[in-house]
Amino acid sequence: METGEYDIADQEKSRLENKQRATRRKREQGELATWKPRWFAKAYDEDTGESYWRFSSEYWTDREVAADKVRDSQAATSDGDDAGKAGSGKHTASIDYWSNVEDIF
Repeated sequence: METGEYDIADQEKSRLENKQRATRRKREQGELATWKPRWFAKAYDEDTGESYWRFSSEYWTDREVAADKVRDSQAATSDGDDAGKAGSGKHTASIDYWSNVEDIF
């Protein structure tokens, strides 16, 4: 969506939702291990005792690694065109830069 490719974004959204549903069914049937969030940890409020999900900040480390890959890729393109810029139609799929992040679905 960031690059204005709404049809592709909609297709990806549907693909991910269907994959999530299938994975949830497999977990419910015991075919897959229990899922553990990567960037959040369950915690309890000291005053109320209520549970909540505490952000681990690991996301920002992974995000910076992905951003470095994007910058390196764009720097390697030295022909002066608009490759990699939003809306140019020549950008590299950002999903490639998250290849080191485990697919949780």
